[in-house]
Amino acid sequence: MKKNISVGSIVKDHPHMMDVFNDLGVDYCCGGKDSLEVVAQKKNYDLDSFLRLVDKEVAKKPQETSRQMDLKDFEKLSLKDMLDSLEATHHADELRLMAAVEEDLNRILWAHYQNHKDLLLFLHKNFGLLKLELEAHFAQEERETFPLMRQKKDQETLDKVAILEEEHTQAGEIIQEILDRTDNLTLPEDVCVTFERTYQELRDLFEDIFIHIYKENSILFPVYEKEVLG
Repeated sequence: MKKNISVGSIVKDHPHMMDVFNDLGVDYCCGGKDSLEVVAQKKNYDLDSFLRLVDKEVAKKPQETSRQMDLKDFEKLSLKDMLDSLEATHHADELRLMAAVEEDLNRILWAHYQNHKDLLLFLHKNFGLLKLELEAHFAQEERETFPLMRQKKDQETLDKVAILEEEHTQAGEIIQEILDRTDNLTLPEDVCVTFERTYQELRDLFEDIFIHIYKENSILFPVYEKEVLG
C-alpha cells in the first residue's frame, strides 16, 4: 500500500478495514482524507511497519459482516435514498443509544462517585457535550440541509454541507477525548454490571457514529458536490 493513499479510500475499497482501524484507533471518518503517512505521523507509528500491517490486513478476505454489506449497499443508493437511509438508521439509532447512555451514566455517577469521581465527572461533562452537539446537528440536517440537498444543486447548499463536515470534526474530537481518557473504554476493575453496560453502549454508539460520519463525508457529500460542480 502506498503511503499517500487515504484511509477513507482504503475503507471504501476494503470495508473490513473499518474494524482494523477501529482497533488501532485510526480515524477513518473525520480523518478519512488523511494519508497513511499522515496517520503514521499522528499515531507515532513506524511508517514502513504500518504500511506492512495495512497490506497484511487488506489482503485478508474475511466473511463480510452485515455492517460491511450495509456500507456497500449505501454506495449504490441515489442521493435521495442516501439521505432517507441516514435519517432512518443512524439518526434514529444514535438518538436511542444516547438516551440509554445518559440514563446509565447518571446511575453510575451516583453509585461510583466515591471511587471514580474524576473519571465519571469527565464522562458526564463530555458525553453531555457530545449529546448536545449531535442532537442539534441532526436537527440541522433533517430540518434544513438534507431537504435543501433533495431540492437544490447549488453552491449555497454546498456551503451548508461544509458546515456539517466541520461539526463532524468537532464530534469526532469529543469522542477521541473520551477514548483517550478511558484508555479506549477499558473498564476499571471494581465496577458493577451497569458500569459495564454503559461502556458497551458507548462503544456501540461511537462505532455507529464513525460509520455514519464516514458515509456522509466520504460517500454522500462527494456525490452531492459532484452534482453541483459537475
